[in-house]
Amino acid sequence: MNLRLKRYPPDPDGIFGVLYDEDGVEVCETLEHTFDGKPALPPGVYTCARGEHRLKNLVPFITFEVTGVEGHSGILFHCGNYNAGSHGCILVGDDILMQTGTPYMITGSRIAFRRFMELQADLDHFILTVE
Repeated sequence: MNLRLKRYPPDPDGIFGVLYDEDGVEVCETLEHTFDGKPALPPGVYTCARGEHRLKNLVPFITFEVTGVEGHSGILFHCGNYNAGSHGCILVGDDILMQTGTPYMITGSRIAFRRFMELQADLDHFILTVE
């Protein structure tokens, strides 16, 4: 299923957003790291390809990589809660937790990632529109 990522304005704790399906139904919340206030993934239309990847923990897992991003590679969808865990990737979660005095974060990441992968279970690729 093709997806659309709508982002909120950049924040010191990253760029939060919402991932929507083709019918405009919310799939999950998102969080991306910023580089000088900008995301690694600029607005545009991208092909996301299924494949096996590894993060720093070196445990392989299946996810989707956003391809065709000028100047960047390895932009993945994966679990994570805080801006520092993104490194330019798209973290997925169920909710944005905003508490005064602590960094904003997304919660329910493992559940949201499982749901995201189940939604795309029969696909080798999909189109992502980033606003």
